[in-house]
Amino acid sequence: MLNLIRLMAVVVLLSLGLASQSGFAMDEGTDMLLIEASELQEQLGSTNPPFLLDVREPSEFETTHIKGATLIPLGTLPDHLSEIPKDRRVVVYCRSGHRSARAVSFLKQQGFTKIENLSGGMNAWTDKCSVDKAYC
Repeated sequence: MLNLIRLMAVVVLLSLGLASQSGFAMDEGTDMLLIEASELQEQLGSTNPPFLLDVREPSEFETTHIKGATLIPLGTLPDHLSEIPKDRRVVVYCRSGHRSARAVSFLKQQGFTKIENLSGGMNAWTDKCSVDKAYC
């Protein structure tokens, strides 16, 4: 019973934007779901990993990217919607999170519902790489 009460409290706090759980949080002022680099790394090793969408430019992607990511630069996103699965979780990222936030917004307008933004983008991912090489 106590666990049920705790779970209900977390749900209420999450809905109010006052707590995060398991590496997920809601971006203040939007309904955008954020995922932390550490949580994404765990999910990439699972049996049902998310689809990774990199919305940076090709030169940025060539320099570094998350293994398994699909590159669709933000400016070309409207022309490549058919390449993004609607039946699978999609994690969108860029360098810092700004372009990916725009991409998430656009994808939601196009009917995508399982969309998350990598909090801090590649900056956060590479910070984790410098600490834990398993991320790279």
